[in-house]
Amino acid sequence: MRKLILLVVCGLLFTLGVSAQLGANGFYRIRNGAAATNEDRISIVDNVLNYTAVVEAAGGATKLALEQDGAVPKAVAKVTEYLQNDIHLVNDYVANPGTVIYIKKNSGSAYDLQAQGTGLNEIGTGVYQSSQGPVNFKNVYATIKKVSGSEANSLYTASVSITATVKIVMTLTKTMGPYYFEDQSSELNINESSSSTSAKWYIEPVTSDGDNYFAAKPADKMKEGGKYYTSLTTAFAYQIVGDVNAYIVTGVEQKDGKQVATMKLVGGQGKIIPAYTPVILECTSTDPALNKLQPTTSAGNVDVSGNKLHGVLLKNKYKSSDNATLAAITKPTRLRVFNVNNSGKVGFYKYSGTDLSANKVYLDMADFANASSNEFDGTFTMDFSQTVSGVNEVHVEETVKDDRYYDLQGRVVEHPTRGIYIRNGRKVYVN
Repeated sequence: MRKLILLVVCGLLFTLGVSAQLGANGFYRIRNGAAATNEDRISIVDNVLNYTAVVEAAGGATKLALEQDGAVPKAVAKVTEYLQNDIHLVNDYVANPGTVIYIKKNSGSAYDLQAQGTGLNEIGTGVYQSSQGPVNFKNVYATIKKVSGSEANSLYTASVSITATVKIVMTLTKTMGPYYFEDQSSELNINESSSSTSAKWYIEPVTSDGDNYFAAKPADKMKEGGKYYTSLTTAFAYQIVGDVNAYIVTGVEQKDGKQVATMKLVGGQGKIIPAYTPVILECTSTDPALNKLQPTTSAGNVDVSGNKLHGVLLKNKYKSSDNATLAAITKPTRLRVFNVNNSGKVGFYKYSGTDLSANKVYLDMADFANASSNEFDGTFTMDFSQTVSGVNEVHVEETVKDDRYYDLQGRVVEHPTRGIYIRNGRKVYVN
């Protein structure tokens, strides 16, 4: 049985640098400790490990278990190939969810590393069925050891040992490793030695209070009505810290002869967007420092029911909160992606490419009853001035004038600061 998923090595690497204390679970980035590459952070970009290819590269289950004909180095070389495809080292990390790694303690110095909807132990556990017998891989966790420094300046090595249990005539257990992760000219490598400074790593908590924060980073071209827009899907929940509003799409309507996506405002500053929720983010700036989002394990506190958006975590793959399997996107012609047209209008447009970017959103034509209509071409513009609020909306009679300011929860605000408020029954922005 073929199991496609790598992070068996991928997660290993997550374990790289934790903090001075490894006991606490939390969200971290892993940064290389060598001077030449100390801006490199680990980023998960795929999750493919083909156990069939690994065992066959070793010459079969028997040779792997008995270490014949260089079977172990051959298997490790094949794993490294997958590793380098699945895990990249990047220095543009602020708005990259693939660099946000949840480190979860298993026992002792063993940790599971979770990112982009998957994790080291989940990926590293599997069975390869050969004619000689099954090869079982399980209990894959990372071992982290502090080698120098203290507190935020602590450096760690991360190693992983891959144990294969082979049942032929008798049960044989082969442990490969430990192998250490290193940054080799900004490409991930595994090595039997940890002596190089490039095999040492910092672990840095992701927090909105410091420089190692996570944030939205809209492109300059995604501008409309003085605001900037981007889309986002993450495997973790996050609290909106910056001047950002989150929207979902609940449907499509005809307006002036065009299809317009029906927008629903689900939350702004202080609200928590649930994990695996595809959203459109509205920002007042392209500067990430003003668009901070804090990863959290807390549950979401906004209503995202009726959301028609779909999200991508890894390139061309998605994982929903109610579906534990990763599924490939097989019909890209049905998709409409969030972009801007030649006229500078933000919306969802027909897709001519072959790859969907990680952590972005799209609409699927199959979700709309009128998709087969001759008047419905699936090109949706957006009208943020006609949004419906997903938070307790303030209802004011049109004939009654009320100059007071209300927040989006309906509470009177005596001295409004910068943000969006309700006044005379309409949303207004105070600068």
